[in-house]
Amino acid sequence: MLSVQMRCLLRCLTLTLVLLTTTAAPALAQSQEWDIARYEVDLSVDTSGTYAVTEDITFDLREGTFTQGERRIPTEQMDALRDVQVTSSQVEVTDVSTRTRSGERVIQWQYPERDTSTTFTLTYVVEGAPYTEDGRTVIDWQAVGDAWNVPIRAMQATVQLPFPDVPRDSIQVEPATDATLDSTATGWQATFAYDNLAPNEGYRLRIHLPRVIDAPERTSSDPEWPKVFTVVGLGLLGLLGGGTATWWLGHMPMPPVRRPREPNMPLAEAGYLLLRADWAGWQRLFSAMIFDLAERGHLTLRRVPKESSWTDTTSEEIEVKVHAQSHTLSNREEALIEALRPHDTLSDFFQKTASFRNEQVTQLRDALVERGWMVEHPVRSWGSGLGGLMLLGGGVAALIGLSGWVAVVGAGLGFGAGLAGLLVAVQYRTFSDEGARQRAEVQAFLDRERTAIESELDQDPVAAADRFVEMLPWLALDTEVDSAYVKAINEALETHPDAVTLPPWIEDRVGKGETEEVLTSFLPIYIIMMSSTSTSSAGGAATVGSVSAGAGAVGGAGGGGGGVS
Repeated sequence: MLSVQMRCLLRCLTLTLVLLTTTAAPALAQSQEWDIARYEVDLSVDTSGTYAVTEDITFDLREGTFTQGERRIPTEQMDALRDVQVTSSQVEVTDVSTRTRSGERVIQWQYPERDTSTTFTLTYVVEGAPYTEDGRTVIDWQAVGDAWNVPIRAMQATVQLPFPDVPRDSIQVEPATDATLDSTATGWQATFAYDNLAPNEGYRLRIHLPRVIDAPERTSSDPEWPKVFTVVGLGLLGLLGGGTATWWLGHMPMPPVRRPREPNMPLAEAGYLLLRADWAGWQRLFSAMIFDLAERGHLTLRRVPKESSWTDTTSEEIEVKVHAQSHTLSNREEALIEALRPHDTLSDFFQKTASFRNEQVTQLRDALVERGWMVEHPVRSWGSGLGGLMLLGGGVAALIGLSGWVAVVGAGLGFGAGLAGLLVAVQYRTFSDEGARQRAEVQAFLDRERTAIESELDQDPVAAADRFVEMLPWLALDTEVDSAYVKAINEALETHPDAVTLPPWIEDRVGKGETEEVLTSFLPIYIIMMSSTSTSSAGGAATVGSVSAGAGAVGGAGGGGGGVS
């Protein structure tokens, strides 16, 4: 089993790597956490098909203070939205404003600072939302939009129908599993209830009645899919062609290197040669520089516990202590040290220094151009970009000014060729022959170190781990050192009796004396953890429970999202 020191080393490195490579989000001036405790909707339908809508939204303000609310309502599936009001029985609401933006009505309101649960009541009138389908009136409403990016713990929607003469068995409600239908003095009331809506999960309800409202017909017609497919297909072909041209223009095969040796260049420039100016490359690049400064004694990285006020759990973060002497550093290293000084933790540094890191990467790029390792192509890049924009404009003009298949083919060719031109324009700088040679030497050196550690694992895992830690800054530039590679080191050490000394540049303030099992999935230095969220259009046909959009249905009116800040 691993010694306590070895476990501390792995735990500290793991957390440090995660924080170094996953905290590129923009900083917030103030930490704010909130969700929606309850969302109540009352939809009162009159005999002409006009809706009077009331929404009671209870915002649970968990952390921070809030002074503004916002509600966004798509208006594509209605004729008009009017008479908007926002009130609250708990706080004074001021400065209510509405505006139309990109097919939705944006409602905003102000209120004095709040840090506790607050309910706001929104009322508005909707015209022209019902429609006729297969000879029946349909009330189709997105009670909760799919643009709320926080969970909603409880939802209830009621629909008042002023049609007492309509038989109960002729009314169909969807989703039926969430609904009840009750008779009232003036007609019928359908009630829908659902708990624990996830972020960006909407709730759509539909009620089918005999034709009681004179509403326009919505038919289940097939889209003109051949034409759509043609436009999309030609556009994708253009993207493929542009992507191939971009790769060919920017690709520089690495010449063979017979005797790999440690590169005779700063770590940062080597990192730019290998990783270029993409977001993931920047993360690895600055990770390597920070590890290098720490290993040379200019920084101390300290693992400490972090309490979460929301989840009532304890996590971990890395504090950074700067104790560097400026005269021992290069200008670039001194700039990084000075940027680190105001920040207590690495996560805080990465959240608040995007402009600094952009500036540093720009300086690195210019330095490589000045050395002759990269070449600029302004004429080709600007020409391709302007040509691409003109072709995209031609595609739009074809859609507007032409018709039929001529418009389809013209638009597809314009979009495809235009996108290809824009992709080619991106390759403004490429490697020179000397730059390719230098890049090959750096990669050959990293290949040598990586394979040496792999070979040493079988005979002496502790020595391999020591070498891994020693070469940590350079290995931070090697994309081949992935999670499987680092996990192999972890597993080789798991049953080895010898201890690995904790590096002096890491201090552990968590888990002293623990005897827990070794981490089964030790994260690599360079792994870039990115969250992928699916986005969906506001007011679309998102459903929960057994609700179905129906064949050919465009989507319910209402929906959207909003928030507080």
